[in-house]
Amino acid sequence: MTVTDEIQQLISAGRFEYSLEKSNRYLRKAAELAQDSIRSSVPNYLFCLLGKEAYKELALNDTRPSNRTNLWLRSIGALTWFEAPEYHQYVSSYAELAVDICQDPFSDYPIPKRYALLKQAKNAINKFINETKDDEYKAICLVRKSAIMRLQAIGLPTEDRFQLLSEASRCSSKARGLSQHAAILLECALVEWALARLQKNDNKYVEKLQSAEKLLSLDVVKNYDLGPFALSRFYRLTYRYFDACVTYPQLIESTNRRRLLREVYIYAESAIQLSNLHYPSIMVEEHLNKAMNILEIALSSGCKSARAVIALAYIRCLKGGVTAGITALAELTPERGEFLWDQVLTMLSDAKESDLPTQGFALGITESSSLTRLGTLAHKFLKNIELTEALYRTAVRMDPHDPIAQTNLARFLVRRGEPADLREARRVIQLAQTFADRRFSWWRPVLMELGKHEGDKLTPTGGESESATNERRSFRGANNLRQIRQHYNRLKICKDEQYRGFELERLIYAISLLSCGFQRPSYRMERPLVGKIHQIDTHIEHRGRSYRCECKWKKEKVSYGDIVTFSDKIDVVGVAGLFISMSGFAETAVNKSKELRLRVAIILIDGEEVDLVMTGALHFDDLLNAKRRAFDSSSETYYRVSVSPVDG
Repeated sequence: MTVTDEIQQLISAGRFEYSLEKSNRYLRKAAELAQDSIRSSVPNYLFCLLGKEAYKELALNDTRPSNRTNLWLRSIGALTWFEAPEYHQYVSSYAELAVDICQDPFSDYPIPKRYALLKQAKNAINKFINETKDDEYKAICLVRKSAIMRLQAIGLPTEDRFQLLSEASRCSSKARGLSQHAAILLECALVEWALARLQKNDNKYVEKLQSAEKLLSLDVVKNYDLGPFALSRFYRLTYRYFDACVTYPQLIESTNRRRLLREVYIYAESAIQLSNLHYPSIMVEEHLNKAMNILEIALSSGCKSARAVIALAYIRCLKGGVTAGITALAELTPERGEFLWDQVLTMLSDAKESDLPTQGFALGITESSSLTRLGTLAHKFLKNIELTEALYRTAVRMDPHDPIAQTNLARFLVRRGEPADLREARRVIQLAQTFADRRFSWWRPVLMELGKHEGDKLTPTGGESESATNERRSFRGANNLRQIRQHYNRLKICKDEQYRGFELERLIYAISLLSCGFQRPSYRMERPLVGKIHQIDTHIEHRGRSYRCECKWKKEKVSYGDIVTFSDKIDVVGVAGLFISMSGFAETAVNKSKELRLRVAIILIDGEEVDLVMTGALHFDDLLNAKRRAFDSSSETYYRVSVSPVDG
């Protein structure tokens, strides 16, 4: 075995090892061997690359911010010996490492130095790209440049951010034209994702997200070490919780167990949201149990981030009661012994951001995402109002641009209901709207609840009072949810049932365009063998499944006969039915849909669920997903979906 083989095996063992102590032992040995080899009389650039990787993994293993920074600097220092033929390896590795360092939220590496590091790496790449004639080398460096610009764009004003991300997109696209390497395709997906939220309308936003998902779902990317992790994170951060839950357990066999354990909170938080969204209990229990098991392994393996600890506490509260959850929270301060809430309240409220990790708190305790989830846990399970408010306010203070933290604080203030609270809640919820991604909709129910407290007829966005006039205006399509909601509000006061039914078809088609894949508006289907012509209100493709839709907006509930008639329209294997009735369904209709379930899947959606979608409280994508999972797991045709707007 050569020395390089031995170092590679040690690094692989360190990444695969559950025990933190053993992992660090392997990685330190790898770093020492690499350093000794660099100092030898016959140096090799491979030792520099391997030394960099060993120190990088040691940094990611460490739970002290200052230690992480020192190890990152040693990782940079390992890149010391490169001759001209391998200079591309240096440039690419240096740029990749600069991105890794600047993406680490837990080190105390100063922000100005992070910007300077990215700038230095970008300059080195630009110089190399202008000099090299090798397309493969140029492609890798272009994609590194794209990643650098993605990071540089964070925090810039919207227009500047869009310009920089557009330049990053051009770099990654040019790299893709030169090579189809998995790392290049992954970067193309990440740039598309970053650009999505800057689009001017919902259609373009959805197109960008779909483009990103398509790239992340390519086999070559899924087989790449970082690809599946990126896909799982993509689903979590676009609020597609079930998809995140399905994707993450598939990583169990990953050769990088340490990464899997460090990021298990992604899976755990998604499983918790399945509970908040009232997915079928069997499904929720399955994912909560899996998440709890992996979280316990992660914490025992030294991967003690605050989000992992809080997620475990939340799941234990759901499954075993408050006492079990409080026990888990002790891991937030593993070096401080007994966990005292009054002490934590004081420290989190008064301490400076940089103080808490040095005082023995878990990594990430100062992130707004950790604090707001801790506040939700304090409210839901501990019933501690003072602690809840302090944690929510601290979360907003730590990151004034976090819409989840702002929404949770606003909801808390609205439910307390004092006049001063309501005035503050309006200011806070307006900030949540400003900073929210289009897929984030928790703030909408809070704003409607605020409107009820204030005694007005508030709708989630301005300019919709026109719904009381021109109720017969025909709907001609929409680029965003606001336009769909405006027309929906007009229809709610319209008395013409036939007109309402026709327009509902168009609204469902429009909302599905903003949520799903291929759609087809109302069309006629001829069946010459039986001499029939059927009217199909809408055809929807969703998550690889096809649905023919029936839309009704009448006073009376859908009857047994309506279901029978609709079932006759679903005569193709692999096509399911989606029956939308604003007035709901008679018991005989529900029973008939269940009776037919062995022959055809008919999923029922009522007016309350449509209202959640049209007001933005629930995504149509999430509604269909929950409905379909209920049908697949328990043959339930009329599974009622509701929303508990709590991000725990």
